[in-house]
Amino acid sequence: MKNLNVLDLSRNMLSAAGKLQHVPPSVQTLNLAHCHLQELTAEGLGKLKGLTSLDISHNPFSEEGLRKAVLIGLPRLKRLNLRG
Repeated sequence: MKNLNVLDLSRNMLSAAGKLQHVPPSVQTLNLAHCHLQELTAEGLGKLKGLTSLDISHNPFSEEGLRKAVLIGLPRLKRLNLRG
């Protein structure tokens, strides 16, 4: 899985992005729509420096659960879907 570029985990009951720590750093497109995520953490997404597209739409984030600091740590991010 070293060369995995696109990963679609949508519609899975993940609840916490910390469980994403095993996602290969080669992933450029990550779909986490409808995953029941309540927060994003640097622990979960921090190593995905090559991420260019992130779909986190339709998740019940709390105000504290979606922190700018996590997204700022993704320097190549060009597309972010926050719908719903």
